[in-house]
Amino acid sequence: MGRLLLLVLLCSACHHSRADRRVVAPRDVSALESDVAESLRCPENQIRSHPVTLLMREVSACGQRRVYAWDAMGERWVLASVEKR
Repeated sequence: MGRLLLLVLLCSACHHSRADRRVVAPRDVSALESDVAESLRCPENQIRSHPVTLLMREVSACGQRRVYAWDAMGERWVLASVEKR
């Protein structure tokens, strides 16, 4: 009985930790691209974005390249670096 209880506790802990993983939602990626277009005064059709990691995106627009990191606690994008071409 003790082994069964231990097994149940371990399985529920693994399931709980997997449920807490966060991935950036597509709507948040679209919001980032719109925000970049607005802040750089660059047409949205010139915004190019691609993932660097699961929680980071590189955005190229109007001669600039920026890297943004997703802040899961604040549920917002944070500017990580800027490079002008």
